[in-house]
Amino acid sequence: MGAEKTVEMARTIGLKTLVILSLSSMLGSGIFLLPAFAHEVVGPGMWFAFILAGSVVIASAYSKAELASAMPQSGG
Repeated sequence: MGAEKTVEMARTIGLKTLVILSLSSMLGSGIFLLPAFAHEVVGPGMWFAFILAGSVVIASAYSKAELASAMPQSGG
């Protein structure tokens, strides 16, 4: 039995990681604040915008699901 080497990851956060974490937390919390603000500014037409955006997202998700089912094997 040879000597085993243990490799540990460094526990550091660089500037790039810090910026990405900060942006993701701010953008993630926007879903709770934006609808009230949008309704205040736009009014009832906000729901049309949400439905339109949702249909675009569903179409994109459906096309990606079709591609994923066409290639059931993972890897290259």
